This record gives sequence, structure tokens and C-alpha cells, in this order.
Amino acid sequence: MRKKWQAKLKEVYLELRCRMHNPVPEQGAYLRSVGATHMRYYGVPMNSAAMGAFREKVCCLWMKVLKRRSEKHNLT
Repeated sequence: MRKKWQAKLKEVYLELRCRMHNPVPEQGAYLRSVGATHMRYYGVPMNSAAMGAFREKVCCLWMKVLKRRSEKHNLT
């Protein structure tokens, strides 16, 4: 499962890099669809910790991409 998890995160990161300069609401809509798909597929009882970890990592990747948009980022 770790290979699948890392592969999906890498795929999401590369897609975020391609969409880096799109408006934030468009990026959010893309990530919402990724998260919803992930939750529908892996959303079984007793798997909430793994789903939360995936969400947390996707949020970190999004912040990383948003901070790279310009030299003057003010995101916290």
C-alpha cells in the first residue's frame, strides 16, 4: 500500500505543479475531487487515520506549491 500511496501523492504533486498559476479556487476544486475520490475508494471503517494522513499530506503539498508561486509569499 505504501507504494500506491506515494505514487498517488507524487501524481497529485505533479498535477499541482502544472496548475501552479491557476486561480486558487480552481486548484481547490481539483483537490476536492481528488480527496472525494480517495475517500470513496478507501473509506472503510477503521481507516480514518490513513485517510487523515493522506489529506494532511495533500494539504502540505498544496501549501508547498502555493509558496512557490512568487518570491513574496505571505502564506502561513
